[in-house]
Order: sequence, then structure tokens, then C-alpha cells
Amino acid sequence: MVPGSIPRIILSSTFNSTDVFGNIKIRKSFGVVIKVVVFIGVLCALYTQLSDISLNDFRKITIHNWSYLIAAIALVSLNWGIEFIKWRLITKPLLAEGKSRLLFRSLFAGIATGIVTPNRLGNFVGRMLYFKGKKRILAALGTLYANLSQFIATLIFGAIGLYAVGEKLLSNDQLYFLKITLVIVLSSAFFVYIIFAFGPRIFLFLYRRHKNTVAVLQDHLHDYSFILLLLSLLRYIIFVSQFGFLLLAFGASYSDELIYALYLHFMITSILPSLLFGKLVIRETVALIILGSFIADDALIIFSSLSLWIINLGIPSLLGTYFLFSKRNVNVI
Repeated sequence: MVPGSIPRIILSSTFNSTDVFGNIKIRKSFGVVIKVVVFIGVLCALYTQLSDISLNDFRKITIHNWSYLIAAIALVSLNWGIEFIKWRLITKPLLAEGKSRLLFRSLFAGIATGIVTPNRLGNFVGRMLYFKGKKRILAALGTLYANLSQFIATLIFGAIGLYAVGEKLLSNDQLYFLKITLVIVLSSAFFVYIIFAFGPRIFLFLYRRHKNTVAVLQDHLHDYSFILLLLSLLRYIIFVSQFGFLLLAFGASYSDELIYALYLHFMITSILPSLLFGKLVIRETVALIILGSFIADDALIIFSSLSLWIINLGIPSLLGTYFLFSKRNVNVI
């Protein structure tokens, strides 16, 4: 199969009357509900995150180095730019000419829906709303596959952090449990990642009605899975750098062990089950436990963590809600 191509029978097919998106009225109602829930959820997320810090804590925070703060903010575009490249690779078989702008909007719509779901797995919902017919199946599954590549990148760097500073930050029981969990989770993630793109099509029985569509996605990922993983590793380095820059901007002292601790922090928060709104409470709690050994000021840690959330997810999610409410842009790819 030529990369970027897709059988005509798949692209020309549409859902029948029994499909959830087949009825126009149901589809529109479903879209409205998603938009309203996401809009309310994003506002609640912003309020809840900001309310975690008291006014006195805000007053204590001072910017010690503006260069680091500017660097952290500047890396937002690179962070999401890499994610856009991944998204473009995934949707290559689906993208019509001149639709790059809409693909960009679908990316931010996914940020908005992801922020109100556990572990941000719901980012595929916002993205798939910009597609129609069986393209939605490919868009949703492709997004989940890209999420898995980013999860694997987090685990790889987390293993480095665990090896470097795990004994200094965790008890023997905690370290043993985390090592066992890491081996199981990383092995399972790698297995699913590789087998879906390169192995026998054992997942097709889950999608009997759309097995041809899933087969096309697997053929496509066969060519791009390694690139997706490399891009995920690069993106991970960027958002770890952002957190590091924010900590330094607000007065923390640099050390190699602090960077390793950040690796460990992101891995633990990725493995632990989360509530809504981007791992509310869990993220800050783990940050205090892990980073508290290197930074004495708890308010600095929490403020840096929330600042990272605001610039990387909070503000982009607001932009995503705007795109979700632009009705004329839905179902056009």
C-alpha cells in the first residue's frame, strides 16, 4: 500500500442507520452536549487549579530570572508544534488538500476535551469531531496510539530518573513496588505499541464492522510508529525543560538530580490513576514528595507546577473550546 493512501471503499463508505453518528439529529445533539460539558469543565479546571494557591502564597512568589520564565513560555509553541506533527503523520491517509488549518483546530479541540477526562485520554473526542464517516474511527484510534507513544516516552525517562535518584527519594518498599510496576507497565505498553503496528491483526475482532478501516491504520502506522516514538521522546524533553525553567525562574537551584527527580515525578503521575482536570491534586502531591528533597519552598513547587499546567494546557484548552463552538468547522475533513 502506498503510504498516505487509503482504499476508496473505506473513504467512500458512510455509517449506516445503526451507527451512533449516522443520524444527523443525534450527531448534532451529541456535539452540542460535548461542547457544553467541555466548556464548563475547562472553566472549572482553571478555577480549581488557581484556587490551590492562597493569596499569601502568591505574594511570596517572586520571579528571580525572567529569562527562564520567557523560555518556558516560548517552548509552548514547540511543545504543541511537535504534537501537531505527530497528529499530521497519523492523519496523513485522511487529510484532504487544504485542510491543514482545520487539522490544527482539531488538535486544540482535543486539548479541550482531554482536559476534562481522566489522564487526558478524551483528547480523541475533540479531534474526531472534525472528521466524518469512517475517518472518525481512524482519527480516534490514531490519537490513542499517539497517546501511547507519549506514555512510553514518559516511562523511559522515568526509568532513568528512578535509577538515578530513586534510592534517595523513596523507601525500599516504595522503590521495589515502583520498579515492579514500571517493568509491568512499560512491557505492556511496548507490546501493544509494537503488536498493533507490526504484529498480526489480533485487534480486528474488536472492530468487526470496521476491520478494513483498522487494517488501513495498522498499515499506515507500520511506516510511522518509530518516528512517532522519537517525536514523543523529543516532546517529553521539552515539557520537562519547561518545568525546570519555571522552577529556576521562581528561585530553585539547578542540579542534575533535580532533573532526574522531574523524570521520576512525571512517570509517577502518569502511572497513577487520576481524576479530572489534568491529574488534579495527584500532580501537586507527587511534586511535593519528589521535588521537596531538592526545593525547600513548597509554594514554589506548587506554583511552578500550576504555571506549567496553565501555559501548556489551561490556555490552549480555552482556545480549543472556541474551536469546538465554531459549528461550521465540525465534520469537514
